[in-house]
Amino acid sequence: MMRARTSRRAKKRRTSRARRRVTRNPAPPMPRRPAGESLFSLSPSYRGKIRSWMDRTFPPGTPIATLTELDYIGNITVPQGARGAVDGPINGDEESVWVTIVDARDPSGYPLSHVVGQRVGMRGKDMKPLVDHWAGAQGSPMGRHHLPRSQRSWMKPNARRTSRSSNRDLQQLVDAAEAQGWVVEKTRSGHLKWIPPDPSMTFVISASSPSDRRALKNIRSRLRQRGLAA
Repeated sequence: MMRARTSRRAKKRRTSRARRRVTRNPAPPMPRRPAGESLFSLSPSYRGKIRSWMDRTFPPGTPIATLTELDYIGNITVPQGARGAVDGPINGDEESVWVTIVDARDPSGYPLSHVVGQRVGMRGKDMKPLVDHWAGAQGSPMGRHHLPRSQRSWMKPNARRTSRSSNRDLQQLVDAAEAQGWVVEKTRSGHLKWIPPDPSMTFVISASSPSDRRALKNIRSRLRQRGLAA
């Protein structure tokens, strides 16, 4: 008995459907507040919906990023794009959770030390999770990290991205720069971004693995022009 042959087009269509099931974002949007209800007089049904959505979307330990600039008492302004980690829900407030800020920067890219480490309350509509906890329930490949493969790079915020290099001489240069107040980050493309402590100076982009000694000398020369003593 001969098997029916599957056409190449049918195989491609089947593969694309499976890929869409894996890569789509299954997380539902935040439940809308019913018309006519204020923040202080919410119906029990809406409280249950929003609490369930918050518990599933922002469980403790979830890395988040702020969607807007937020002002708090005590001259604390959390800029847009700041990153934090969820500590847990706020008692009596179904729409908010406690968040500890781990990375906050001004528009020029310099860290805001007075904001980092602050524990603030954030509403679900003012932030987005950097890890999709809904994906695991939809059959996406999780692996040993217990995260979808496309989301593992978001486990650490920008401030914690490693600047380690396989080149020992380059690593010594990184350590010397950080000791003098420089900020060295690894970009998504794999390059190193050197931010000088002087705001009037521009940052430097270099390779994370120089090809030869001449390339390392060129990097050191560019950094010395911006005040690095190395």
